[in-house]
Amino acid sequence: MTTTDQRLIDGPAAPLAAAPHSSGASITLQRGLAAAEPAWRALEREAIFTPYQRFDWVAEIARSQQLKDTDFVTLQIGFDGQPAALLPLHLERKAGCTFAAIPGSSLGNSDWMPVRRDAASRLTRPVLNQAFAQLRAQAGIDVLSFEHLPPQWRGIDNPLLSFPHQPSPDHFYYADIAPDMLETLPKKRRVDILRGRRRLEETLGTVTLRRATTIEHIDQVHAAFLEHRSVRFRQMGVPNVFAEPHFRALFRDGAIAGAGDAKPAIALHALYVGEEIVATAVGTYSPCHYSQYINSNTDGPASKYSLVGLLMFLLVQDLIAAGISSIDMGVGDFAYKTSWTQKTPIADAAIALSPIGLPAAALLNAKRRLKRQIKQNEKLWSVAKQLRQWRQGKPD
Repeated sequence: MTTTDQRLIDGPAAPLAAAPHSSGASITLQRGLAAAEPAWRALEREAIFTPYQRFDWVAEIARSQQLKDTDFVTLQIGFDGQPAALLPLHLERKAGCTFAAIPGSSLGNSDWMPVRRDAASRLTRPVLNQAFAQLRAQAGIDVLSFEHLPPQWRGIDNPLLSFPHQPSPDHFYYADIAPDMLETLPKKRRVDILRGRRRLEETLGTVTLRRATTIEHIDQVHAAFLEHRSVRFRQMGVPNVFAEPHFRALFRDGAIAGAGDAKPAIALHALYVGEEIVATAVGTYSPCHYSQYINSNTDGPASKYSLVGLLMFLLVQDLIAAGISSIDMGVGDFAYKTSWTQKTPIADAAIALSPIGLPAAALLNAKRRLKRQIKQNEKLWSVAKQLRQWRQGKPD
């Protein structure tokens, strides 16, 4: 069970300037996303981080959700005069409390604190206690909320897991990419994918995977993605969340913004059979990692083949060629993910920084525990989905 560390509540308030710590750490807060950009991008060149702490991803989240720049705070930690780590936060006032979370945390797949590899061992609990006390003193934060915390990233333990935490409602699906990853797939899986490709080409047309890098192509792929997902959600009896304005803006505008990048913050890939788009993938990159955010496939004649499997096969080929060394398929327990990635436990944490934050953090942790109990119980999850469909009614 998650508990609150009283030292966070009683920690000393820090001055507005960088606060020295006995460990040699300096701690500063910077208000506004735009103001943090130069230091953030500079640290990205050296730090370990997931795609969901990349500045470009967070900037797209801010634009698509029309978040106010004044609601952003970036915590920066340095050692020996050199920047070592940062924690980007978006502040939201609810029920008399100020909550802070990594921007887009509820939409992303992995919360993390970008940190230089050579400084990671110095990012200890006492240093973070001091840093979080400064968040309370200078930004008025009552509760820090983290979701989908992976235990490690590229060989570094997650520094945020030094605080009390609990299992997330879902699991995370991750794998390292080796040059021979496709050759070492289970033989039956590999044979099925390649047989499906041959049959598609014999009956419907040439199979290719293309990334959309022009506005016209991005619009075509995005439209196919929305149509595929609409059909799928209609079958499930729920509305298409990806048709909502903020998701439309995130995927389309983000793909356009990164069209010229080899490893963009948002990429749209399409699997073609002839000139028909039969499957799509929306993903995001960090320097050595690709995260598949969501995929889709047609319900047409090609759907009797393993379209997502074929899309993944060709996508992994491209990732290997681009020097990508790891991949994830996000959170959410779906059997098809285990063909490509490994099921990984992840954690959530709601940390109170003030007395008023204690009941709020306790309630948030309790809600997440209940969500996990429902999602990890097949019968309860089935009932919950039926109830959700009944409450929402038939989608248009």
